[in-house]
Amino acid sequence: MTTASTSAPAVRRLYRSFLRLVDQWPNDPLRPKANFRVALRQAVHDRFRAPGDAADIARRVRAADEQQRALELLLSNHYKQESPLSSRTLRPAGNPTYYDKLLRELERVQRGEGGRPGFLDRLFSR
Repeated sequence: MTTASTSAPAVRRLYRSFLRLVDQWPNDPLRPKANFRVALRQAVHDRFRAPGDAADIARRVRAADEQQRALELLLSNHYKQESPLSSRTLRPAGNPTYYDKLLRELERVQRGEGGRPGFLDRLFSR
């Protein structure tokens, strides 16, 4: 994936940088069979190994720079910090405890305390 404007060392640095970002990606305990980290690693591998002419490779390197920056912003929670959610969003008038219950349920599943609660549990936990 090299051209006069995209040297092999620069492409290798970009590739290694992507792999470092992929390694930092958190596991998703709620979806153990759909691992985003594995899918992301495969996508990076495929993109950097795909053949192409000089113009195509240069275009993909520019796109990879932008994609790398987007991944960095997601990993650093940039958008969460830049646009915090208001209390009106987190506590909607129609169901103010919805997100609190959702977080408790996610934490319970993450601790491995079983799957979905039964019908009666869901009915009476409102």
